Amino acid sequence: MNVSIEPPFLIESSRVVLYAETGGAAFYTGLDKVRVGYTKLGAVPRLAICEYLGNGGIDLVYCGASWEVLLNHRHPSVASAMEKAELGYTGIREKWRPYRDLTADEVRTMEEMRKTILFLNADPALHAHDPSASQR
Repeated sequence: MNVSIEPPFLIESSRVVLYAETGGAAFYTGLDKVRVGYTKLGAVPRLAICEYLGNGGIDLVYCGASWEVLLNHRHPSVASAMEKAELGYTGIREKWRPYRDLTADEVRTMEEMRKTILFLNADPALHAHDPSASQR
């Protein structure tokens, strides 16, 4: 299986800013204490630092080998996300790669998604479910 090191330009609803291969279990320190529910996540092969299109928030995204999202963790800044990653992976600071410039089509796609997210976030009634509403 030939898996690209470069992630897609969007991961879920976020634009990739930086990405890295962690080196997996050989470089995993276990000091990050990242959990999914009550279970420790453990070593992952790839990380991405992304900007959420809805509000510009920064996420450290823990990914599988094909860039599938295993967990997101919100941070106040890119620097904060990088520090968290450094707790979990020895030498990760040197492995971060900035994402390439986006093509015109990618920029268009990203802006369309951003507009959709902002539209949905602006009107909670579009995505909220009120069970009592059908009984009125």
